[in-house]
Amino acid sequence: MSEFISYIFTMLVIAPLQAEIGKHIDAKQSAELTSAVSSCVSTAVPNMVSQAQSDWGWAFWTAVNVSVGAKQAESLLEGRGPACDRVTALLSNTSSDELKGDGEA
Repeated sequence: MSEFISYIFTMLVIAPLQAEIGKHIDAKQSAELTSAVSSCVSTAVPNMVSQAQSDWGWAFWTAVNVSVGAKQAESLLEGRGPACDRVTALLSNTSSDELKGDGEA
């Protein structure tokens, strides 16, 4: 049953999340940012799938909320580490200067 939950969760939550990230990443983005996306996805996605397997209620309501647009899929990345925070900033249309992280504030 947990494999079924994982599959449904992946189709309804993870796939839209990856599509949203892909829309915002283009060839002009820095290698550092591309690395942040890769790092975030490689850690956050397995953690979310594991959470979905162990908490079916969370998985169900998250999938429903993302599917109907009540919750943005990218909001699931918030607080899942520095790399995910950078990705969340990108998806929230943060200015490119802030994304470069050149330390100027």
